[in-house]
Amino acid sequence: MNKQLLVNLVIVCLAGIAGSLLSQKIFGVNGVNTALQIKQEEVKLKDYQNTDYEENNKGQHNYFYDSYNKERLDLGMYNGQPGQNFFGEDLGRPLRLQFGTYTNDFRSNEEGLPSLTLYNRKGLLNELFRLDGPNQSSLLILKDSAGTNRLLVGVGLSSADEEPFLIYFDKAGNKHSLFGDIDWHP
Repeated sequence: MNKQLLVNLVIVCLAGIAGSLLSQKIFGVNGVNTALQIKQEEVKLKDYQNTDYEENNKGQHNYFYDSYNKERLDLGMYNGQPGQNFFGEDLGRPLRLQFGTYTNDFRSNEEGLPSLTLYNRKGLLNELFRLDGPNQSSLLILKDSAGTNRLLVGVGLSSADEEPFLIYFDKAGNKHSLFGDIDWHP
């Protein structure tokens, strides 16, 4: 089987699963919407000394609440980039799903690139699907329950030929490549 075809198949399957889960959270089960209330609030900023921070975080946030008045969804802006946070119904309202576009907080070349993150019941990141590197190529990172990278699947992040790669890490943290290699290290 062609390596590129395999990588594309894995990415499409995972995107389909994520889309299905997302639509159930937004539209409810059997078309019954569980987000009964929507509240729109101006972001109230505290006494921050950094005026750039204040300017970048102004805007509207939409908060969606379930029938028990628990916040389940937050739609808003962070440093000029849109983001959506989906919260679990567990005690403590843990983050479950987040998608949006990156800011330039860490690297200026990632600003505006999309990402989708999934979190476990402990609130740890378990899956990250994003565009990355100079080629703005697809990258899927799967983590174990402790939040350690275990599997990386993607297409050449910086090389001209954009060769696909599939890399995994064993329990001891040793890197193994089934094919290709990651060619970008942020």
